[in-house]
Amino acid sequence: MSRDSEVSKLVSTIRDEFRILGAVTARGLALITVGGNVIFSDMSPEIKERLNVFIPSLPALGVGSNITVNIGDRFLLIIRVSEKMVLAIFTDQRIGVVLTRATTIMKKYGEQFDKIAEMYEGKSTN
Repeated sequence: MSRDSEVSKLVSTIRDEFRILGAVTARGLALITVGGNVIFSDMSPEIKERLNVFIPSLPALGVGSNITVNIGDRFLLIIRVSEKMVLAIFTDQRIGVVLTRATTIMKKYGEQFDKIAEMYEGKSTN
C-alpha cells in the first residue's frame, strides 16, 4: 500500500472515530509530524495560518499533551498523538469530549501514526 493511500485510510478512520461525537466537520483535520511536516490537512487557509503559529512548539509537547485555541465559537485542538505525530482538529464540540475520544485514538492508532510519520520524514505535501 502506498504512503498516500495509508494516510487517506488513516484520515478516514480518524474522521469516523470523531464523527461518532459529531466532533469534526468536513474540513477539520490535519496530520503533522513533530518536526513540522504537514502530511495531511483539509483545513481552510485561515485555520491553517493559525495552526502554523504553533508548529515550532510541537516538539515540546509530550504524547497526550495538547494546545487549545478558541476561534470564534469553535476550537482548534492540537494533540500530540504519538512520538512522531500531531493531530489537529477544528471542532465545535466540547473540548473534554474530543480529548476523551483522542485518547482512544492515540491508543488504537499510535503505532500507525509513527509509521506514517517515518514514511514522510523530511517531506511535506502541503
